[in-house]
Amino acid sequence: MRSVSAIAAAVTLMTSMAISTPGRTQASPTDHPALLEETTFLDIRAPEGNYRLEALIVRLAAAKGRLPVALLTHGKPRLPSELVKMRAALMSPQARDLAYRGYLAVAVVRRGYGVSGGTPGQPANAAYAKCNDADLRRYFALESDDLERALRVVAGRADADAAQMIALGASVGGGAVLALAARNPPGLKAAVNFAGAMRITDTQGELSCPQEMPIAALASFGSRTKTPTLWVYSENDSNFGPDAARKTYAAYVAQGGVATLKMVSSLQPGDGHNVFELPAGRQHWLAALDPFLRAQSLPTWSAQQVDTLMQRYNITANRRQWLEGYFSLYTPKVLVRSPGGVLNYSASTSGIEPSQKAALEGCEKTAKAPCQPIMKNFDIVATPN
Repeated sequence: MRSVSAIAAAVTLMTSMAISTPGRTQASPTDHPALLEETTFLDIRAPEGNYRLEALIVRLAAAKGRLPVALLTHGKPRLPSELVKMRAALMSPQARDLAYRGYLAVAVVRRGYGVSGGTPGQPANAAYAKCNDADLRRYFALESDDLERALRVVAGRADADAAQMIALGASVGGGAVLALAARNPPGLKAAVNFAGAMRITDTQGELSCPQEMPIAALASFGSRTKTPTLWVYSENDSNFGPDAARKTYAAYVAQGGVATLKMVSSLQPGDGHNVFELPAGRQHWLAALDPFLRAQSLPTWSAQQVDTLMQRYNITANRRQWLEGYFSLYTPKVLVRSPGGVLNYSASTSGIEPSQKAALEGCEKTAKAPCQPIMKNFDIVATPN
């Protein structure tokens, strides 16, 4: 991972216990009143010593009962000095996208990053992996210790469905998610690998290990994985290029792994290695994620939601695919309509108001008439004219 946010193999299962610390804060974000967010720490008890992991937990405020769990995790900055900058809140956009789809979304910061305990690579006492296949496999497996233990924490919550869990990870986190899937933990139904790779660098951030090493290590997890996986890579990934991604995917499948590859077109502006974080990347991978989740009989937005909207506003069948594009889009987002039936939508990382402004401007330019919002994020907000 080149930066934090867009700037910003399996080993023997060790017995451990994990409990969660009550949330320090719990509130609805200004632009997401339908959601409830909790900042907390996950307290981990493990044979090598106890530690805690910072986490952000997001769910629909109106949700009742136990929710399927979506665990999200990050990559590794290029420079050691940047490890302290990682925070769970940096993954809030992606966590919100999952929460809107009905998940208890848990963004977790692994050991040695930000304010989480420990150092990366514990208990190996090595902050970074060494450039050989065995050490890289062990590195990913050790990183996945945190993910497995975090899932145990969350499984103990009254609002979590431990029988329906997915894990999503970017860059090094993508490799850790594949290592987690290779353990086939109970309740893990799917895993999503975003630009999974390991860039081993020197103290100046320069590459010091050939790309073939992480290819072999990542592919090796396929021989033990029964969990379906979605792989998302970009054509302009400066860290782990498209040829390396395709080669790793093919080797993973050849070893028995179940995987679907989504190659995203070059992301501009930006580095495709940040496909997980960049808004343009989210626009692509969410559209791939939704059908992948349905294929595993896992929750996401439903055809019934689209049907309800179309029926309420008498939207013709030929606009259905266009509307589905809105549903798969990242949030905040707004869908607007003119009295004559002209539709437009927009999303903006700046908030719901900029999304609405852009959608209205586009609609009114085409319709030559006033338009009004009919949906904000996933909620219908107006009555038909």
